[in-house]
Amino acid sequence: DKALGGLACRERLEGAALYRAQAAALCAKRLQHVRRDWCALLLQVVLPVVLILAAFALGDLARAPELPALPLWEYETESAVPVGPWGTGHGGVYGEYLSAALDGVAVRDVAVADNATAFDGFLLGDHYARRVGDRQRHAYFEAEGSTEEARAAGVFFNTSSPHSVAVALCQSASVLWRAGAGDAGKQVLATSHPLPFSGFFKRRLDGWAAMTTAIFVLIPFVFIPASYLTFLVRERVGKVKHVQVVSGLRLALYWGTNFAFDAAAYAVTMLLAVGLFSAFGKDEYTGSGEALCATLLLLACFGLTGIASAYLGSFYCENATVGQNAMMMVNFVCGFGLPVVVTIMESMRYEDATRVMRFVLRVVPSYCLGDGLVHVAMLPAQRDMGITGDGPLSLDVAGWDVVYLAVAFPVYLLAAVAHDFPEVFCAFWRRRGGADAGAGATASDRSAAGSPDADVLAEECAVMGQTPGDAHVVSVRKLWKAYAGAGKAAVRNVTFGIGA
Repeated sequence: DKALGGLACRERLEGAALYRAQAAALCAKRLQHVRRDWCALLLQVVLPVVLILAAFALGDLARAPELPALPLWEYETESAVPVGPWGTGHGGVYGEYLSAALDGVAVRDVAVADNATAFDGFLLGDHYARRVGDRQRHAYFEAEGSTEEARAAGVFFNTSSPHSVAVALCQSASVLWRAGAGDAGKQVLATSHPLPFSGFFKRRLDGWAAMTTAIFVLIPFVFIPASYLTFLVRERVGKVKHVQVVSGLRLALYWGTNFAFDAAAYAVTMLLAVGLFSAFGKDEYTGSGEALCATLLLLACFGLTGIASAYLGSFYCENATVGQNAMMMVNFVCGFGLPVVVTIMESMRYEDATRVMRFVLRVVPSYCLGDGLVHVAMLPAQRDMGITGDGPLSLDVAGWDVVYLAVAFPVYLLAAVAHDFPEVFCAFWRRRGGADAGAGATASDRSAAGSPDADVLAEECAVMGQTPGDAHVVSVRKLWKAYAGAGKAAVRNVTFGIGA
């Protein structure tokens, strides 16, 4: 009389009540599995949120800010500024005046240079003889005829430091200002104010920043389908699924309940992602109704198709960890790497090649998601630059990706059903080969089968026509078995009942 799930163990359930109890038990088992397996929970909920936030941060770093104003005086070297006279008879009038009038600027008279050519040769030799951080950026050359009353000089500057011309000009202006005002505190400073980015350049930067964000947003989503595969592989390899089916669980209920549970878990992740897009002002995804619709369709269709592809892949894995790693690797390459490659090729004007590649690669669900999100993210910048006038749901943006995902979902699901529901497909072949054709039987098997005995037909009619209230405790209907590989039938459509 021990209670299990609120129902007495002796109570016999039938019909819809039985199915509800089995579905509730399957959901409870999945919840217990999630509670024990923290890795799956982190992979499905926590990791996507963390990686999406990291993607937003990287995208913001990719948006180059306006360049700040730079005071050029700070670039002046600490070593003495060379000053060369035009002729030896002038005595370095400008250098003496510069050194006396301007505090903080040391002057080094170069007496070895008596003309501009010699002074230039001296500066080159001095430049290469010094360390990189101690090299001169500019020098003064006293003009011919410079006197105490009329001081004039030219500027030699290093072409790798064009700002040094402005620094030299400010130094000279400060000299004149201090001399004229009689105030040693006067000083002229130069500041570089870069021009603001053009609108075209800003939109181009915004487009690449949005693409960077979209690429890193893909990382958690390409890993999610792999988390659905591990549970199914463990159930199948550990014969847990077999025990449940033998105990009366219908395969349709088994797959339907697991699909509903996985879809609900993915819906939580999807809504969290869309909420983060909206909260952080990612207008390329949620700024308009069409953009939001495109984002939701891409994520929802990918979730359904990703679950179906994981179910199909579970039949080809004997080790849950190996299968999970293999699926994550395939999804990462197809959903993260290939969209980047195709986008770069598009920017390099390989439109014909990328058009073919996109149509071929879209058979992989993770590529559809990556391709769609990248193009939706870059669409506002492309519109502003006049490259395209399409909307987010246009075929060339996210439309084809949504169509491929919508078509791939039933294809992957039917392929998975073909592994676990072979009788559906065998019924099709039986209709093609005749009413008495056995499942998986060859032509010789069917010809040798003959007609069943009368008592076999009577038992089959009794079992197939019984109602839930009849006395059979165990009913076997249309049981068949075919040898793997050879396709030779061992048992065909065996039907019998076991009474109480």
